[in-house]
Amino acid sequence: MIYWIAFYLQKAFYVAYLSLKSYHREKIPRRGGYIIASNHLSNLDPMLVGIAAGRRLSFVAKKSLFKNPFVNFFLYQFGAFPIKRGAFDAQAIKEALRRLDAGRGIVMFPHGTRRADNLDSPEVKAGVGFLAVKAMVPIIPACIFNSDKALPPGAKSVNRAKVTVVFGDPIKVTKTTSYQDIADRVRDSIKAIAHEYAKVASSR
Repeated sequence: MIYWIAFYLQKAFYVAYLSLKSYHREKIPRRGGYIIASNHLSNLDPMLVGIAAGRRLSFVAKKSLFKNPFVNFFLYQFGAFPIKRGAFDAQAIKEALRRLDAGRGIVMFPHGTRRADNLDSPEVKAGVGFLAVKAMVPIIPACIFNSDKALPPGAKSVNRAKVTVVFGDPIKVTKTTSYQDIADRVRDSIKAIAHEYAKVASSR
């Protein structure tokens, strides 16, 4: 209940204030678990992807965000669950697999921390491939445009910007493909979306 109240309030704000527009949400499976793998530009990205997808999604969030009991309550209500950064977190992996097995969608940012130039970085985390293979679910690449203009690093308020989210063709995995190869395919797909829709996003 709290999730959907927040969802529609934020949707109204993002559509009105950020002119949020999404493309190809029909590429997201209607049934079964899946992973949405996106570039990461700002702290707005998890909810922006959820609103653009029009689905109730789960999010991986750094464990330090859950220290405050008030914030902890709402993070869980919004579908977030904690993960230890820079270390193997068996509990977080177990929870992610449980949600995927239950037919839910999870948002991941395989480039790691947010940065405006991460599309040019050749390094991507193999974790997205690991989870996809273990749960045998497809990965839907997504590219966010201009969320860093809406909320630059260190900013305390949201600026007006025209944010666009584009979803790509699902990437199917097999048990014989290496986790890193899958992550590299995801990276290349996100980059291809970025190049294809750069003019569309900038001309809005």
